[in-house]
Amino acid sequence: MKKFILIAFLTPIFSFSQEHQNFKNENNILTWEKVYESDLNSTEISEILTKDAVLNSLSEGFTGQSTPEKIKCEDRQAIFMDGSFQYYASIEFKEGRYRVQVSSIELTPSITIALYGVRSSEGPEAYSGYILKNNGDWRTNTLAQNSIACLNQYFSNKFEFTSTEKDW
Repeated sequence: MKKFILIAFLTPIFSFSQEHQNFKNENNILTWEKVYESDLNSTEISEILTKDAVLNSLSEGFTGQSTPEKIKCEDRQAIFMDGSFQYYASIEFKEGRYRVQVSSIELTPSITIALYGVRSSEGPEAYSGYILKNNGDWRTNTLAQNSIACLNQYFSNKFEFTSTEKDW
């Protein structure tokens, strides 16, 4: 009985300490944010964005809506991750670094499903409905956590700009 009480007491503590990578939930509004160190200036990053079919709209003004894109994950993927994603992104610059903020993350499911009380439709849906409960708490199941890890990796790679100049 004492072990049960101890486990029941510690379970909520561990669930509150759960990481959500670079995602934040403020008042049921889901955002992703990361700061990168870089030697590239805003003009060089603008050139990179111009060549990227998904982020082309950000090349002027460093803010805009992405073009829908399918994302492949390494871990077991939830069925709702099979569709295409789009999002609103902004990039801000300071000396030697830049900050990327992603919001309004939407997905267009490849099939119509009802999951966690969220009813899929033909058009884009808020991604937050798949990983946040109605009360704003994070979903703790494996599929939700895998989708968070997948999108975190996607955004981290997508916005890590490197110089394309070769000195060879």
